Amino acid sequence: MNPPKTVHILCIDSVRSESDRLERELRNAGFSYSMTLALADEQDLQRLCNQDVRADVVLCPFSLPGTNVLRVLQMVRELGCMAPFILLSFDLAEEIAIELLSAGIEDYITRDNLKRLPVAIRKAIQRHEILTDLQQSHQQLESSEQAIRNMIRNMPMAVAMFDREMRYLVISETWLAGSGFKEEDLVGKCHYDVVPLQGPQEREIHAHCLQGNTYSNEAEHVRHGDLELWLRIKISPWYDAQDKVGGLIIFVEDITRRVLDERELDEQRDRLALTIEAAHLGVWSWDCSNQDCILSERGAEIYGFDRVEVSMFDIAENIHSEDRDRTIMNIQQALIKEERYSEQYRFIRPDGTEVSVHGQGQAVYDDNGTPIKMHGVLIDLTERAAMEHKIRESEQLFRDMAENITEVFWLTDAKAQGYLYVSPQFYRLFGMSEQLLYDNPLAWESNVHPDDRHGIAERFEAFGPLGTYDEEYRILHPDGRLIWVRDR
Repeated sequence: MNPPKTVHILCIDSVRSESDRLERELRNAGFSYSMTLALADEQDLQRLCNQDVRADVVLCPFSLPGTNVLRVLQMVRELGCMAPFILLSFDLAEEIAIELLSAGIEDYITRDNLKRLPVAIRKAIQRHEILTDLQQSHQQLESSEQAIRNMIRNMPMAVAMFDREMRYLVISETWLAGSGFKEEDLVGKCHYDVVPLQGPQEREIHAHCLQGNTYSNEAEHVRHGDLELWLRIKISPWYDAQDKVGGLIIFVEDITRRVLDERELDEQRDRLALTIEAAHLGVWSWDCSNQDCILSERGAEIYGFDRVEVSMFDIAENIHSEDRDRTIMNIQQALIKEERYSEQYRFIRPDGTEVSVHGQGQAVYDDNGTPIKMHGVLIDLTERAAMEHKIRESEQLFRDMAENITEVFWLTDAKAQGYLYVSPQFYRLFGMSEQLLYDNPLAWESNVHPDDRHGIAERFEAFGPLGTYDEEYRILHPDGRLIWVRDR
C-alpha cells in the first residue's frame, strides 16, 4: 500500500492560535500534511512565492483585519497559486456563500465543525486535480484541433472538412484556389448551397459516408468548361470525442497530368510492341543480382527454349564455344564502363541447331554505381547470314566465270557513269589495266581507232543505261596489233 500523500497547506491568517486549532484537528484525524503560515498582505505572499513555496490547498478565515477574503483570493491567484481555496468562518448566510463559491472559493467550513476539515481538503484537492486534468485535456484538444486545421489549410491538395450538415469547417488553400472564395466566405455554409449542381449521386455518396463508410474514386472524369479533368476523390468520416461521426473530410487531387502521361506511355508501349513484333525482335531482362533472365516469347523462340524464365548461365553455356569468351567479356566490359553492349555470336539451341544472333542491351545502376538490371533485344541473323553466304557464293561463282572466259565482262552503275566490275581479260584486249577504267570510265576510248572513235563514247553513255548499246569498232593495241571488237 502506498503511504498517504503529504498535503502542503498554505494558511493565511494573523492569529497563530487559529492555525494551532487547525493543526490539532488534522493531527487527530491522522492527516499527513505540512503547513506554511502567511499574513494576508501582498508582500508576505510575494515573499513565499519567491521562496517557491508550493501549496496543494489554501486555508483562509472569512474576516481578516484590513482586508477581505475576495481580495486575498485575488492576490493568491495573481501570484500564480491556483490551489483550491477553502474558507473558514463562524457562520455564512446562504446568499453570501453562493456569491463566494461563484467567485472561486472551493468550499467553506464553519469553525464549530472543523472535524470536517480533512475530508473537505481531500475532496477539494481531488476536484481541483480533476478540473486541472480536464483543462489540460481541453487545451490539448484545442491544440490538436488547431494543428489539424493548419494541416488541412496547408495541404498541397484540395481538402475540405464538413460537419454532419455538410457545412464547411476548414478549407485548404488549394481547394479555394481559383474558386474566387475566401475561407471566411465558406465556413458555416452548406456545401450544396455553394455548389448547387451537386447531383443526387454525390449526395447519396455523402450520406453513405456519414454512416461511417469511406469512398474513393481513382480517376473521375469531369468537364470544366472546355477543360477535361481527371480527379482522384476520397471521402472519409471524422469522429468526435464520443466516437460518433462528426462529419466528412473530402480530398480532391487533380491527376489529369498523370492520366495523360499514362495514356501516352501506354500508346508508346503499344507502338513499341508493334515495332518489336514487326521486326521479330526478342526482348530480355537480366537481374544482375541473381542471374535470372526473363525472355519475351520471341526471345525464347530465338534461343530455342520452351520457357521464358531462364538463367544467364544457361544462355552462356549454349553460346558457341568459339564465341563464348568474347561475348561474356564484352558484356562484363559494358557493365564496368557503363556502356551499351552489342555483340554478334552463334548460339546452339537445345535441339542442336545453330543460329546466328545479334544481342544488345543497356544496364541500369543504383546510386552506388552497382548494376541492378540489364535490358536488351535479340535479333535472329540466321536467315540473313545464310543469304549473305549465298550471295558470297554467287559472287565467287560470277568471278570464277568472268575471269575464266576469253571475252571481257564489265558491269556499270545504272547511269553508266562508273564501272562496278571489269574482268582481267580487259588488259589482254585493250592493253591497259582495269584500274585505269575504274578511275576514268572513258579511258578505253583512247585506244579506239581514230576512224571509229567519233561519237562512240556518247552512244555508250546514251544507250548503256537502256541496255541497247551494241557497237563494233577497232582497237589499236599498244603492241601495234589492230583488233576488231564487238562491245555490247
